[in-house]
Amino acid sequence: MMGLCDHRYTATQFALLSALASVGRVFVGPPSGYLADAVGWTPFYFITFLASLPGLWALWRLRRHLPA
Repeated sequence: MMGLCDHRYTATQFALLSALASVGRVFVGPPSGYLADAVGWTPFYFITFLASLPGLWALWRLRRHLPA
């Protein structure tokens, strides 16, 4: 995440980005237990794999913009 931050505002941007990264854990975590209970573990893992594909695609597309 530090590679995404402007050097003049590193601490502020890092704090905001790390807080934003934890929002998904708070809102997606509890319902995922209910989903796993409703569909079973094997379909749940497949659903989470499919849900991760857009993020992986975006990361692959943005890799050239990140500093090496």
